[in-house]
Amino acid sequence: MSDSKTNQADNQQKNDEIDLIQLFSSIGNWFKSIFVGLFNAIGSLLITILYFTLRNYIAIFIILVISIFLFFAKFSTTTYQSSMKIKANAITNQEAINYINRLNELTGEENTTELAKQLNIDTASASKIVGIEAFWSIDKDGDGVSDYIDFEDTYIKIPEDSISKRINSYFDIRLEYTENLDVALVNTSIVAYFDKNPYFVKANEIRKKQMLESYNITKIEQIKLDTTRTSYNKAIFESATLPETRNGQLVFMNGDKTNYEKIKLFHPEMFKLETKAQRLSKQLELHPNIVSILEDFTISNKPATSFFDYSRYSILFFIFSIVCVIIFENRKKIAELKKKSEIK
Repeated sequence: MSDSKTNQADNQQKNDEIDLIQLFSSIGNWFKSIFVGLFNAIGSLLITILYFTLRNYIAIFIILVISIFLFFAKFSTTTYQSSMKIKANAITNQEAINYINRLNELTGEENTTELAKQLNIDTASASKIVGIEAFWSIDKDGDGVSDYIDFEDTYIKIPEDSISKRINSYFDIRLEYTENLDVALVNTSIVAYFDKNPYFVKANEIRKKQMLESYNITKIEQIKLDTTRTSYNKAIFESATLPETRNGQLVFMNGDKTNYEKIKLFHPEMFKLETKAQRLSKQLELHPNIVSILEDFTISNKPATSFFDYSRYSILFFIFSIVCVIIFENRKKIAELKKKSEIK
């Protein structure tokens, strides 16, 4: 009885081992078929490409030469980038951004003559400017400090409930140029460019006039308030009993404490007027122009264009041209397929 059970167990173990061997063998054959099929597909593709190249070697050679030419043509115009922080005083920052971007349209049109005229620079310098465009800075964590410049204009995609906000106190200008450009010249040209606009000039004159009038009025109010305070103090001290000192503290007699508290009421108003006068004076001193440059353009030694930027147009041209050759070579088959589809 025990021998019979032992034989059954041995047979079951052998069957399990056979099943595992068959399973691993099936998996091995499956991987083998995949690799063989992949190898055959790659081989067929390479043979097809070889035959296609041999049939159209003249066209492919011409396409390759043009693609290489496009690559080196792009490679020969290495560009650099620099940024400037700027704030508008007499106009809104959005108006200033729109005004700057008019220059970028001129660079896109390669209108070097008009660009030189607008920036008041020579044509040789203007020809080295590839692009000049204004962007907002973004504060993504709500601390009021710029975290990045929105070159890709992604702010419009940020949800309204996000803490990421535009910094409205200033904006950035990106200058893209070829080597040997005097960027210091462009710094002064930006300010001069805004000074060419009569509307901006008039708005700035009105702004400075109003600020100066407000400053003068504030100083007059300070003098009036100081005179009133002096007269009031004199009257209070002449009619009041001087306080006594007991244990290091002032002791007021006959209700004189109320009069001393009234004197203190002048101090906050005097402080407010002085703060306002200082703020106006600072604005007139630091920001007399239509716009103020907070950070100048600086010379950059790192190219702004990568290898992909150099090769992008040549790769696209090569692929498009090859597709056109394939279509041309199979034009009869395409025409036959089109006829069959129309018949159906």
